[in-house]
Formats: sequence, C-alpha cells, structure tokens
Amino acid sequence: VAIESMGGPAIPTRFGRTDAASSAESVESQVGRLPDGDKGTDHLREIFHPKGFTDVDIVALSGAHTVGGCHADRSGFDGKWTE
Repeated sequence: VAIESMGGPAIPTRFGRTDAASSAESVESQVGRLPDGDKGTDHLREIFHPKGFTDVDIVALSGAHTVGGCHADRSGFDGKWTE
C-alpha cells in the first residue's frame, strides 16, 4: 500500500507465517525480537546481527519503515514518520 501511495506499482502481498500453523509455535518471549524505536544503530545491530542480517539488510529494513505511520499501541510512537 505504501509503495502504491507513492506512485509505485500495486504489489500483491500474502500475509502470515508459512513456518508455523498457530501462535503456539511462536517464540516464548517477545523480548529482543524487535528493536526499540528510540535506540540507535548499536541496538539495531544487537537485535538483527544474531538473526543473520547485515548492515545493508538493516538499512533497507529501517528505510522501509520510514514510509507510513506509527501506532502508539504497538510502538509507543504515534503518527507519520515523514511528511
């Protein structure tokens, strides 16, 4: 949707994990799964390097998250990242 909003093509997307049949097969704790939005690059590396992400991967993922908005109930931040 974000790409389309910026004039790009419509890209069909299928949501949902294909490696787990239910949430019971998920990780035990959410701690450390995702970075905190108010921390810097060292924190991003601490979270993503153990998952096999390179700095290039982290930049691409972080950059993609600058499109759109935030939801206070999910991240503690509210509103658009960019104008």
